[in-house]
Amino acid sequence: MLLPRRVPATPEEIEAVMTRYPGTDQGQVAGLAGILDFAALWLGVLSDWLESRGLSTGRFMALIVLTIVGEDGLAPSEIARRIRVTRATVTGLIDGLEAEGYVERAPSLEDRRRITIHLTVEGRALMEELLPAHLHRISQVMKGLTSQDLQDLRRLADRMRARTEELADA
Repeated sequence: MLLPRRVPATPEEIEAVMTRYPGTDQGQVAGLAGILDFAALWLGVLSDWLESRGLSTGRFMALIVLTIVGEDGLAPSEIARRIRVTRATVTGLIDGLEAEGYVERAPSLEDRRRITIHLTVEGRALMEELLPAHLHRISQVMKGLTSQDLQDLRRLADRMRARTEELADA
């Protein structure tokens, strides 16, 4: 998916286009454009930071999910669901992480026909190094927002996610 670092139009250009489509709410479009602009910028900065450490964003997201679940590990399909990629994509991510020595495949304890993915000692060590730095970077971005701002942000994001999921299901 192509995600530019910035919304490829100025607010004035967006407004000019919108005047051609009656019934379009400029505030709604500008609000979403602002969110997308921030998200693209953040993901670009994150991607650059991870690349300087030899990781892609997708691999890092898979490592985060495996860090969260701990020793139990996860089925590849569950990793794919949690990081919102296809099973084929997650297979490639796992292959790369396994080649680097950060994860390993193991037979599932419930069903030996299935596999689970687990962090290796090297994978846990990598995350012990990267995760605190990543969380610090997040706190630097969010610094200056009040607890009320953060609650509002979460509430609004949840509402927008729900509406987007409804649209996707339609």
